[in-house]
Amino acid sequence: MEQQPWGQQPWGAQPWGPPPRRPSAVPLLVLGLMTAAFGLLGTVLPTYRYSDGLGSFAPLYQDFNDQTTFQATGLVLFVGVAALLTGALLVRSRTAVGAGLLMLGAGVFVDRGGGQLLAFAQSLVDGGTGTAVGGVFLVLAALSAGATAVLCLVTLGRAVRA
Repeated sequence: MEQQPWGQQPWGAQPWGPPPRRPSAVPLLVLGLMTAAFGLLGTVLPTYRYSDGLGSFAPLYQDFNDQTTFQATGLVLFVGVAALLTGALLVRSRTAVGAGLLMLGAGVFVDRGGGQLLAFAQSLVDGGTGTAVGGVFLVLAALSAGATAVLCLVTLGRAVRA
């Protein structure tokens, strides 16, 4: 039996192309930061304006009859923004952890932004409230969060194969 020379492929083994490269994290970084910016603006700006001019509603506060009330449930959106920012910054060094945090933050904004989109469609039918600029930002955050979640799944799938 003949020995193979050092540094070469074993006889009978075929190279099947170049080794798989690590997927780039730049699109996830950009989408994560963009979703976080849209989400932050949608959190602090009014999402609804009541049609009779009595006030407005935002995830963090409600302004009604010249009285402002704090809404603690809006703090969940700050957790989503923090998860998106942390995940976007970690996705380059720790792909799985960063993608997981991005998907967590994206889920928050898909939920709230999707609800905002349905409320906007309902207001078109009823004519009761109008969507303010914060609502538009929440819908944009939901759309970019959906793209972020899909890209995270693709990146994690490629990382598992590599």
